[in-house]
Amino acid sequence: MTINEQSVKQKLNGRSIAKDLIEALLADYSDEDIKIGIAREFRAFADSIDPRPSPETMTDAEAKEFEASKLGFGAYRGSTFGELSQSYLSFLIAGSEQIVRYSRSDIYRDRIE
Repeated sequence: MTINEQSVKQKLNGRSIAKDLIEALLADYSDEDIKIGIAREFRAFADSIDPRPSPETMTDAEAKEFEASKLGFGAYRGSTFGELSQSYLSFLIAGSEQIVRYSRSDIYRDRIE
């Protein structure tokens, strides 16, 4: 996977602008309920344009390429995904779904800011 440096810079700049806007907006309000309402509306807006695509089924060519890629962690580090047992793949998938859900939580978002 290649990282698009320009895209990363633009997203970081967008986050900086958003933080400044939010701080300026919230500075005008001291009531916590109003702040929570504003935050929820921003979250709804962010969720509506979140660039993370929903999972799609891989093509056969993508699946073959993925099966040839190597696991970079855990007890099976260095094994290709095609070599892993179905039960271990199911374990990874279940963990991945939880990680994706966690990554969308406010608690996680607080950690990365």
